[in-house]
Amino acid sequence: MKPNPHPVPSSVRKRFSDNFIRDNTSNTLGITEDGSRWDILRGIFKIFGGRATSDTDPNSYPMATVTMPYEDVSLDLLEIDNGSAAALWVTGSGDWWAVGLDQEIVDCNCDVGTECNRWNSSNCARRNDSNCNRWECSSYSGNNRRSCSRWNQTNINFECVEWKRTSFPRCSRWDSFGRCTRVNYVTYLNCERYGIEDINFGNCAFYPWNANNCTGNSCNRWNSTNCIAYNAKTCNQWFEFTFNCETCYPQYIRVLQSVGNTISTVFSKLISPTFREFLSPNNNTLYEQDNLNDPTVKSMSLRTSGKEISIDVYEGLALEDQINVSETIVYEPTNAEVTAQYGIMIKPSEYNQQNFIGEIDIDKNF
Repeated sequence: MKPNPHPVPSSVRKRFSDNFIRDNTSNTLGITEDGSRWDILRGIFKIFGGRATSDTDPNSYPMATVTMPYEDVSLDLLEIDNGSAAALWVTGSGDWWAVGLDQEIVDCNCDVGTECNRWNSSNCARRNDSNCNRWECSSYSGNNRRSCSRWNQTNINFECVEWKRTSFPRCSRWDSFGRCTRVNYVTYLNCERYGIEDINFGNCAFYPWNANNCTGNSCNRWNSTNCIAYNAKTCNQWFEFTFNCETCYPQYIRVLQSVGNTISTVFSKLISPTFREFLSPNNNTLYEQDNLNDPTVKSMSLRTSGKEISIDVYEGLALEDQINVSETIVYEPTNAEVTAQYGIMIKPSEYNQQNFIGEIDIDKNF
């Protein structure tokens, strides 16, 4: 339900203004110069030092409202900072809209570097032979009996149980005197597996090759940390990193919606003139800012027309020195329930959280 209007009837009030210049209070905003009173719907607001101030946690979104005699308004907030917000179209403490200031901290103006953190097996341009974790022999030394790819492990007959083929015959079976009892063809001169040699014959088993027993070696699986030189063009996964960064503090106008006390940001507009986002070569979002001392918003003017909200922002405390954000900020929600209840709010800001509003003026949007 909508809160009932207080002593000054909606039919009488055409314009509402409060500069909060009155005695300090502890938990109320007191009475305005024209006799109006605020409805404090969320948290606590008080007068302190000529400002409306809230000691309530900003994450609770403290809010105070007044009811106007019309729905389309021009609303100005003066002497504000990050965390200050205007409350719009309030239907209850858990159902409302708001427009407020937020500031963030980001690394910006960074240098960007890349390095490979995963390679294909062929990416080692020059390797450390002792560190390869699997080898194949591309040419081998020794007699023809080593063309066997797998031998039995007995010392009688040294029967080859698996052969490869080449274009010329090799012995497929030997007797104990080293005489060939069967001729076969092997696939190529590359031996795949190697066993422990004895004095007479090569006894092939299921042991990996030792690179030192090959006359020529090629690495077919390796760990990138053991590679002496990389071929970067065949890296299949890159790691991108930033360094030499500066710190930026971009400021945003954000529109919030609360439905049944579920609060969400439905619109955000960057208002730091020289701050910008861009994509790195690896499609990561990076930030640049030409002027780290970009002006920040100290007052704003918004207008409602039906469901449309238009917002202008200013560097000065009282709508002086408009900040150029290319064009007037406009947002039009499709699901708003427009009411004539407006006011002030404190919202969370990631950086430079403040909790005050110096003045509010509400008039009809002609």
